[in-house]
Amino acid sequence: MAKCELNIHLEDRQAVYHPGDVVRGHVEVQADREVECKELRTGLRWQTRGKGEPVLGQAEDLTLFEGTWRAGEHRRYDFEMTFPAGPFTYHGHHLEVVWEVRAEADIPWALDPKAVEEIVLQPRPGDEPDWEAAVATPSLLPKELRPDAEEQPAEERSTASKAAGNAVGLGCLAVFLLGPVALLGLALKGVVDFYRGEIPSTAGVAWSLATVALLVIVGGGVLKLVSALMASRKLGEVTLEVEPRFVRTGDSLQVKITCQPNQEAELQSVVAHLKAEEKVRRSSGKRKRSYKQVVYEQETEIALGRRLARDMPSQIEGKVDVPPDAPPTFLAPRNELRWTLTLRMDIARWPDWTGKREIVVHR
Repeated sequence: MAKCELNIHLEDRQAVYHPGDVVRGHVEVQADREVECKELRTGLRWQTRGKGEPVLGQAEDLTLFEGTWRAGEHRRYDFEMTFPAGPFTYHGHHLEVVWEVRAEADIPWALDPKAVEEIVLQPRPGDEPDWEAAVATPSLLPKELRPDAEEQPAEERSTASKAAGNAVGLGCLAVFLLGPVALLGLALKGVVDFYRGEIPSTAGVAWSLATVALLVIVGGGVLKLVSALMASRKLGEVTLEVEPRFVRTGDSLQVKITCQPNQEAELQSVVAHLKAEEKVRRSSGKRKRSYKQVVYEQETEIALGRRLARDMPSQIEGKVDVPPDAPPTFLAPRNELRWTLTLRMDIARWPDWTGKREIVVHR
């Protein structure tokens, strides 16, 4: 049984707080017997909730008292803390980001009493966004979007170097597929032995199921590779530019695709697919579970049909609107809300070309 009770009282509880706002209040302590308190502390922090493993972020932490409370004593300790620039409150499907003022007393040989007041942090309209604070963990961004990423000058590669790069890529893919292909061979052998009556029916069924699964995996990978190679063969080297990669809700993304086809091609359409998806993970012993939920997606046609001439540079431009109520990007270990933009060029009687870029959305 706790020897004292804590309560948090906010001086001016706002419906919504903004970055830079100050939250003031006091912690009220009521002791029902003499209590030795090693430390009474309060803090302003955010944490994740939902199906993923909880992640905690401390914005500010204060020590309010160390000492002894006498039986029947009623004490009050004032505090004042300032909100950082993010991350912002979010309530989704598998992921929630919540802010709270928390007080806790460290009592030896007893349950530590606690008190929590949940509050809401949202951006102030018109403020300049702090991207690093808003996403929570910038190191989880793609390398080219990290704050410490260095600008690399774009250099034209020679035909020989491009060919070498393609050869290396194909070599890596071959090594990657070597294991699944070997397993597929064993699975096929198991199926043949089953039909010959050389292995029990139970093992035969298992080998048959394994064969189907491996055919799907290997076949899907090979099909994707062949489609990409065929699209590149007709369109040549395709360059995709998306600006800005850090975008505010209600603004637009400018998209530009440049290519110089090796063969004449009939472009039927160019479609942009904008998507926001929650991804969370949780571990329990050796068991790991992942949950995904698309929270927003839209398709925008940015170009209609046209003919692309052989060996003639072609450029396709368009824009994609980000909705004003879009949830902001959030990145923390095992808890993410990511935005991606995928462009698909529909080529008549030929595999489509696709390109994908991750963007960061801020309110």
